[in-house]
This record gives sequence, C-alpha cells and structure tokens, in this order.
Amino acid sequence: MKDKKQLHNLIILDESGSMEMIKEATIKGFHSLGDQITALSLEFKNQDYLVSLITFNGYGVKLKLFNQPIAELVTINESNYQPDSTTPLYDAICKSVLNLKHELYNLKNYGVLVTVITDGLENSSEEFTRKETKHLIETMSEDSRWGFGLIGANIDLEKTAQSLSIPLDRTIEFSHNDTSVSAMFNRYGKAQETMSRVFSCGGDFCDDIPF
Repeated sequence: MKDKKQLHNLIILDESGSMEMIKEATIKGFHSLGDQITALSLEFKNQDYLVSLITFNGYGVKLKLFNQPIAELVTINESNYQPDSTTPLYDAICKSVLNLKHELYNLKNYGVLVTVITDGLENSSEEFTRKETKHLIETMSEDSRWGFGLIGANIDLEKTAQSLSIPLDRTIEFSHNDTSVSAMFNRYGKAQETMSRVFSCGGDFCDDIPF
C-alpha cells in the first residue's frame, strides 16, 4: 500500500543500576508491548509500525533497535539488558531524538511517539543539559507528527515532566514491583491503540492523545 503511514515508537529505556530489581518484569513488559503493537499492525493495515529502542546508563547510550519493523522485532532479554551504573537521562533523550529526526528528514507521512522510561533522576549526562533537552522537546513538539511521553518511578513525575515540557496527560507513574511494571506497559499499549485509531482517520500526533 503506497500511502501507508509510518508509526514510529522511539522508546528510551533506563538501564541504570536501580532497574535491576525490576529487570525481569521490564523484559516481560517490553515483550508484551511488542505483542500489542503486532496485533495493532494486523488490525490497521494502512500503517507501518517501527520500533527503536535505546537504553542508557553510565556506560553510554546504547542503540538496541533502530527502525525495526514490528514483524521482525527482536526483544530485549537477560543477556542484552543489564542494568548497572548511573543515569545520563539528557544525553539519552537528545541523542535518540536527533538520530531519528535525521533518519526521517525526507519523509512526510509518519508519526513518532517518543517515550522515556526511567526510575531515577538525571545524574551523569556529559553532552546535553536539561535546558537543551527541554528546548529540543519543545522544538520537535511544534511538529504535530511528534509527541513525547514520560513513564517514571521514584521521581517527582509531575515536576520532571514540566521541567522537560512533556504534557502531564502523557505521563505514567509506576512502582518498583512486577505488578506495577506490567500494568504500566499495558497502559502504554492502550495509548498505542488510541494513536493508531487517530492515524487511521487521517490525523497527526497531537496533544489529544493521552497515556
């Protein structure tokens, strides 16, 4: 289908040491999210679903998946998701967004949902500041094809979202236990469904799509 719309999920996932206690639940949750998006791709055949996954900790910002078609999705596992070290949140957001922005430069028919999942505050970025990160999010959000969300634990979620100009209705708070992590990924999957329905009717990403 020549006029298929690309729906990009850019997931920026904390891999710092504090995520170790919910490592297994996070892996299962990401796998479940992949299943949910796969089901949407079968329902909304006028859309192409692509996933990019970036993880981050004090050892760097790591590209795990980039523009991976959902039909070919390779999920994270015990060996390639190893929580450790610190939380370079600003570096992870800016590098990931700028990389995808460059990749989509010549495309028109697409939508992007950028979602940050973290259980801690920024503490080790070396290349980007909060001010620069906020400015980038504000600039990209001026394009109706781009939307940003924040999913957090152990942080003041409202304050953190406001500091980065992320809409409060596009935030999810979770706790450090398996049940909460599972519920968080399920709720995030529901947001994917809402976005798919908007896109299928010819809409762009907009502030009316909440988490």
